[in-house]
Amino acid sequence: MLLTNVDLSPEIREQIINLFKKEYPQFEIFTIGGKDICDMLDSLPHIRTSFPQLLGIRDLNELLNAVVAKPVLERSKGMIEEARELTPIFYPTESYSETIQKLASHNFAVLEGPPEVGKTAIARMIALSRLTLDWEALECLKPDDFFQLYSTEKSQIFIADDAFGSTEYDPARTNEWSYNLDRVIRRLNQTHWLIWTARKHILEMALEKIRRQGRGEHFPQPGAVLVDIGKLTNTEKGMILYRHAKAAGLESEARNLVKEYAEIIVFDAHFTPERIRRFVIKSLNSIFQTYKSGKLDKKDLTLLIKEQIREPTKALQQSFICLPSVHKRLLISRLDISPTGYFFERKELEEAFERHRAPGSTESYEKTETDLLMSFLKASPLGEGWIHPSIRDLVINFLIESKTERHNFLRSCSISGVSLAISVGGGGEGTRLVPLLLEAVDMEILN
Repeated sequence: MLLTNVDLSPEIREQIINLFKKEYPQFEIFTIGGKDICDMLDSLPHIRTSFPQLLGIRDLNELLNAVVAKPVLERSKGMIEEARELTPIFYPTESYSETIQKLASHNFAVLEGPPEVGKTAIARMIALSRLTLDWEALECLKPDDFFQLYSTEKSQIFIADDAFGSTEYDPARTNEWSYNLDRVIRRLNQTHWLIWTARKHILEMALEKIRRQGRGEHFPQPGAVLVDIGKLTNTEKGMILYRHAKAAGLESEARNLVKEYAEIIVFDAHFTPERIRRFVIKSLNSIFQTYKSGKLDKKDLTLLIKEQIREPTKALQQSFICLPSVHKRLLISRLDISPTGYFFERKELEEAFERHRAPGSTESYEKTETDLLMSFLKASPLGEGWIHPSIRDLVINFLIESKTERHNFLRSCSISGVSLAISVGGGGEGTRLVPLLLEAVDMEILN
């Protein structure tokens, strides 16, 4: 069997068959051309769910108009626009497949993971693949949205993207979902799916609330619907880099540069899909041109690539800025404990929080910390550490830029905070000097 992406005319098919017949007269010869392959893929639409890369090959509008009813397209218009940019760059990780399995088993999946690892991308690509099967793909931030959009006459997939607030925990949203979760779950079935991008402890809080009310006994354990999106293998990271670089249409020499530095990029602790997208789209070409002009040697090029990957995205910076004051203060207090990599007692964390919390604030340490897990902090054998190495630099930069917060920190810090204030060799490039002593008054406060 010969398969080719060439669109075979009857004349070409005959020539191919005759050529092969001469060499292999005992065989029957079949030819499958590009149009045949496309027709086969159209006749087996579930392949698009397993291999969503296919959605980035064919014209999306043409495909949707051919297989999806117009009313469904209208209702799903917002989701289509959100997913359109993902199709050329998306790579289906093991987490993507796991999410589909959990939806098939329980009609509900909760995607958990640090910022920038692709929770939203996975949710939207699953929704888009369902859309090509003539499902409606709908956004619902609140339970009211779900109930208003729900239809027994259509297959539907709902996405509650960051259902409980961006990085800060929004109690109002949680209460709404907690109160209505049992009613929502009862409406889910094999033709009605729901995906949350949220955090495990918030799901557990919602389930605990409905169970205290004597409801939700039929609901599966959190582990049955939870998918940890943050576990990317090096192979998956490599494929994510490849998909972005391929979609960028780089010239040959720039592609070779990506190949040469692929291991450095993939193994960098700061790697996230979103940072790789930004690196390829916004930084790679200018870095390549600078290197091509001879202004960078290999060592400088390596440092520049690492610096670009380690720089926090604007979205992450904005998420930090939007945090309530008490959450910011807890993250700031993390700068006033033993350096990362050393064991620290929970008591040390709590005492640091007490030193740096705003006067008069009453929020408990435990609850404030829990709100930040899987967004800025992660649980580890050494305590709750930074979920991403660059978060610590982001918080330090906040103190550098905010005179008021910097002075508050210097007034309250322990010897660990003093060590940070007078440190050298910090930052992504290792060039930061005495970061918190920017003015004479800073030294006066520290003294």
